[in-house]
This record gives sequence, C-alpha cells and structure tokens, in this order.
Amino acid sequence: TRAVLRQRSVELADQNRELAVARAATLTLARARERDALVRGIFECAREPLGADLVLLLVAVGGGFRDGLATDQAGEVGTFETDPRLTRSPGRIAIGERRTVVVRDVAAERTELSPALRERLGVRSGIFVPLVVRDEGFGLVIFAQKAPRDWTAQDVRIAEVIAEASAAAVASYASYEQVRAQAEELAERSTVLEEINRLVDALSITPDERATAATAARSMHQTFRLRAATTLLIDPSLALLETAGSAGDARSHPVVTDPASCPAIRSGRLFIVRGATEVAVCSYMPADGGPYACMPLAAAGSPLGALFLEPGERSIVEDSFVRAAADRVSLTIANRRLLETARRQATTDELTGLFNRRFMDEQLRLIQALAERHGEPYSIVRFDLDSLKDLNDALGHDAGDQGLRSFARILSRTIRTSDVAVRTGGDEFVILAPRTGLDEAVHVAERVREATHAGGLHDPRLAITVSAGVASWQPGRSVEEVLSLADAMLYEAKRAGRDRVVAQPAAEPSPPA
Repeated sequence: TRAVLRQRSVELADQNRELAVARAATLTLARARERDALVRGIFECAREPLGADLVLLLVAVGGGFRDGLATDQAGEVGTFETDPRLTRSPGRIAIGERRTVVVRDVAAERTELSPALRERLGVRSGIFVPLVVRDEGFGLVIFAQKAPRDWTAQDVRIAEVIAEASAAAVASYASYEQVRAQAEELAERSTVLEEINRLVDALSITPDERATAATAARSMHQTFRLRAATTLLIDPSLALLETAGSAGDARSHPVVTDPASCPAIRSGRLFIVRGATEVAVCSYMPADGGPYACMPLAAAGSPLGALFLEPGERSIVEDSFVRAAADRVSLTIANRRLLETARRQATTDELTGLFNRRFMDEQLRLIQALAERHGEPYSIVRFDLDSLKDLNDALGHDAGDQGLRSFARILSRTIRTSDVAVRTGGDEFVILAPRTGLDEAVHVAERVREATHAGGLHDPRLAITVSAGVASWQPGRSVEEVLSLADAMLYEAKRAGRDRVVAQPAAEPSPPA
C-alpha cells in the first residue's frame, strides 16, 4: 500500500509540475506580441524543467517549412534555413506523422539534419514536437542540446506540455501573419489597380506615339515593380516590330522584321519565359537572359505591338492586371493612329500626297502671325503646269493624273525641308517658304522649274513645263495681298511665254488690283 501511495504521490507531483509548466507557458506566451517574443517565451518555459540549450521554432507551409527561428540562453533570436531535400529528417517525420520524435545522439543514430542545425547551431540531440491545433499540424518546436543526451520519459512529457501550451499562441501568430501578408498583398494589388487607372490620365496628355510608348514603359516599370519594361510597336507598314520606349535597366531588343512571328503577338496572350528550361522561348531573345514576359498590344483584332516586361523578385506579373494595362495602352495608340489618319486625310491631297488648301490656310495664318509679331519674312511661290490640258487631250486623264503625281514628286524632292508643298486644285500648286526672302524663294522656284524640265527629257511622252510666280511678305502686307501678288506674277509668267519664273519687283509696295 505504501509503495502504491508513493507511486501515486510521484505521479501527482509530476502532474502538478506539468500543470505548473503548462500554466507558466500559457501566461508567458499570452503576453507575446511578436515572433521573437514567442521563441524567447518558449525557451524560458523550457529552461528550468528541461535545461535545453536551444529552442527552435518552425512553421509548416505546404510540404515544407519556412526559415526557422532559434534562441538560446543569451536571448538572441536568429534565423536558419531548412533543407527541403531531407525527406526523413526528424522534423518532417514529426509534422508528417503528428508524433513526437526523440533524438538522443545525432551521430550515433545517423539522423538526417539540415546543415544549419548540425553545423551552424551544433545540435546533437533533441525532442521534436509537432504543433497541432484542431487536429491540424502547422508547425514544429525543437528542444535541443549541443551534446548527446538520454532524454527521459518525463523530459518528453514536459516538452509536449510546453508545445501544447505554445500551439495556440503560435497558431494565432501564424494566422495573424497570414492575414497581414494577405492584407499587404491586397494593398499592393489595389495600388496596382490605382496605377493602371492613372495610366489612362498619363497617356491622354502625351503629344505623339513615341511619347505614348515611353509613358507606357515607365508606367509598367513602376506599377508592376519590374526591373525594366519596353514598349514595342509595329510600324504603319506592318513590316517591323521595334522599340519605341523603355524604362529601367532594359535589355536591347532586336528589330523584328516579321511581327507575326513574335510569340506573344501570334498567341494573343501573355507569354512568360522563366528560364532557359522552358519548352517555348522567344527566338529573338537569348534563352539564358533571365525571366521575361511579353503581352501583345492589339485593338479591334489588329496587332499594334507588345509590352516586353522584365520582372524582379517583388514584381506582380499577373495576366489580368497586365492585360488591363495593355488594353489601355492599345486603345490610346489605336486612337492616336486613327486621329492621325483622319488628320492626314483631312489635310492631304488624295492624288498627289501633298498638303491641300485647308492645310495651306492654317499654315498661312501661322506664318503671317509670326511675320507681324517678329518681322520674319516669308514667301509664296505659285505654280501652274503649262501643258497639262494637251497631255489630257492626247493620252487621257490617267496620263494627266500621272503627270500631276510626277510633278508632286519633283516638288517633294526639290524643295527644302522647311518648305511646304501644296496642291491647291487642278494643275495649280503652291510652295510656302517660311523665313525666306524674295531672292531665295526665286532660287527655289527655279530649281523646281529646271527639275520639271529635266524630268520631261527622261520621259518625253509625259513631258510638261511649269510657270511660277513669286511674292514675299513686307511689313503692312496681309496674307491675302501676298497671295494676290503671287497670282499676278504667275499670270505674268504665263503671258511672257510660260516655262519661266517671275518675281515681284524688289520695291513693289503693294499687289496690283
């Protein structure tokens, strides 16, 4: 009876000790507000009853562990890396089978331990206890020694009691960390959506297509936390895909002579290459050049180009977000090209490709204003094809149209880059020469006349000549007066025998009535 009572007293003492340890652990860990305090609290609870040298804490993620936390008597908390290649380590067995694993001598038992535990932390023995809440294992706590140790059943029980008391606190912290990470991820994605919406405003104020491409590259670089971004556009001839704008440390992208061969444009979706081991890679980029993604730009089923993205560690390259940004860029570029086409059609002569009278009127208002404000002279040269009617009568209107186009090409090749060539109607043409005096304008007109005459020698069948009248602005003279004076000089050239240039007299005070 006394032996039974003594045994019972020992058991009660052990139970009281376990309860005291559990109560102390619960109170200590309830006050912990961050991860380092959790690890220190577990160590303090195990210091006296277990006398462990180290306490290590790991949280399971999927089939592996995050980097673990470790502390010792000094109270400093450090991190260590786990080794995913160790499939039969005590930690994996404990968390996988949800049971405590005891290691008394790592060397003697040939236990699989990660280099961080064996070499850096010097673990030689330990009790590996899984952390379980609601029948779900989510982590592991290790009570370790730096020397071999013959752990007793009471030691194992105390370790399990501390682990059970720690499980709720560690699970709460892990859940909080998960919620915090999700909140940060949600905030990042909200920021991405806001940046995509701001992209529309940024694109709306760009002056031309090149500026639009550069703005798109900068926005993609910042919004998606990329190392670099490049905007590639297909030229209007649909023959080339080339760089139009870049941001960040962008790698050089070659000119693609066949845009349809671009994998992203061909597939019509986000094309991602994570490394040289991918089955499908872009033949225009080096396979070992690091990860990249390419999103096609298209509008109304027509390809416009692509966004070439080079992600980093913190980049957010998700199909829905990248596609939303690409749609905004595509719409802006398509609208710009549509407006440019409409503007060009509204200001361009359909037959010759030169500017039309509407455009000339706009330019005349501008250069007249500059002349009146700054005293900058300008000149107007009026041309009339001398023998176009004979060409139409002899060979038909198609030949006449060919003659008009031929003269338009001569104008475009002969005039200076600052001059503006205009077809005003029929066989009448005009050159607007900003910042040009009378003598220089006469020289330009003579070059055109001589080039037209030379063109007739090469193709006598379509030979034509041209007459020209030249007038210049003078202070107090309106644009209508300059035009009228140029008309009068053209009439003088026609009356004098055609195929010649006639300019206003140098001291001409005003145009004739």
